[in-house]
Formats: sequence, C-alpha cells, structure tokens
Amino acid sequence: MNKQQNQLGSAHLVVIILLSVALLGSLGFLFYQNFVLSKTNDSAPVVFDKKTKETAKIVAASDVALTEIASDATNDTKFAIKYPKTWTLAHEIAPASDIIGAGDKNTITSPDKTTVVELNVFSSSGRGVLCYDNENAKVTINDKGDISGYPSAGFINYSESTNGDYIGAYDINTVKNNQGCKVYQESRHLLGYTNNTLVTLGATFVGEVDTSSDNYKIAKRIIQSLYKKD
Repeated sequence: MNKQQNQLGSAHLVVIILLSVALLGSLGFLFYQNFVLSKTNDSAPVVFDKKTKETAKIVAASDVALTEIASDATNDTKFAIKYPKTWTLAHEIAPASDIIGAGDKNTITSPDKTTVVELNVFSSSGRGVLCYDNENAKVTINDKGDISGYPSAGFINYSESTNGDYIGAYDINTVKNNQGCKVYQESRHLLGYTNNTLVTLGATFVGEVDTSSDNYKIAKRIIQSLYKKD
C-alpha cells in the first residue's frame, strides 16, 4: 500500500514539476517578447506572427528605408527618386498624345495598389493641362515640405475646388497659397518651358487622401527624395 502511495506521489510530483517548467517557459517567452525585444529594437513596437512563429519589428512610415532607385533612362535629365523595396516599379516609354509628348515614365506602386508615384520625363511637344476651363480657380495648400536634393522644388499637396487634390513636386518659388490654378499648372514642370524636356513628379491615391496614412507619408518621402544624379 505504501509502495503504491509512494509511486502515486512521485507521479504527481513529476506532473507538478513539468507543469511548473512549462509555465516558467511561457512566462520567460512573454517577458523576452514584450520587454527584451522591444528594448533592443529602438523601442519600436513588436508583434508576434502566429503563422511564421516569428517576432517582427513594426517600422514607422518615417523610418521605412528607401533603398531602391528609379530614374529617367532615355533622356539626359538625370532626375531620380528613391523608394522602398516593398513598393513596385514599372518603367515604360510612353507614346505621344494630343497633350503630351513621348517620354520616359516610372510608376511606383504601394503594396496595396492604392497609391502611385510617377516620375515623367517627356518631350515638350505637348503639355498636360490641370485646370481645364477653370484656370483662375483658387487653390488651398494642405501640406508642404522641402526637397533637399533639388532645392528649387518642394513637395506640395493642394486642393482645387473643381478638380480635387494635386500632390507632387513643384517650383517652390512660384507656389503660394490662394493663387489661381494656372500658376500651379505651370510650376509643376520642374525644368520649366525653356528647355525641350519637361519633368513632372506626382502622386495619386485611390479614394480620399489621408495625410495621416502610411502610404501618404511614404509617397511624400519618395517625392522628397528627388535628386539629380552625377
């Protein structure tokens, strides 16, 4: 009888020890995930992916690395922009149309396909018209920023009552709040009209523009990365 009791007691003790070890292991993992990793990754938020069983750092839009380069391949303007590896690049030689000459087009698209940034370098045989029959419509600037690599231009996000939002790089010396749309239309060509080549850089969004969204912040950073290669 005593032998059976001793065996049962030993079995219970083993079970208790195993449960204790499992509990301590779980608590240790949670501590490592929530405190150690979060402290060693620049205090950035950390998430655990149940599918991959891996812990990953959440990177803020302001910290996403712009590691890839898109540039004009057919002309000698040397304009280039940088973009994240998670965004996709499509390059094409665009044919001439009634309002724009033939040229080189770089299209950079967000992973969810809702945001597009375009760098266009084309012949001055035509002009893209923004204001149509409402050239004197007043516009409102929603957001501005510098472009350090090309200081004669700046990032602009503005609204025009008839045609909606325009977001891109503009001649910073020309753009002022409450001007007519025609002024903005002229200033979006980064080389002006004194040369045979026109350059535009802008972003478009599916749906309403949300300036607090990651896509907007990254698109803005892509535009602000504009520079001329050596």
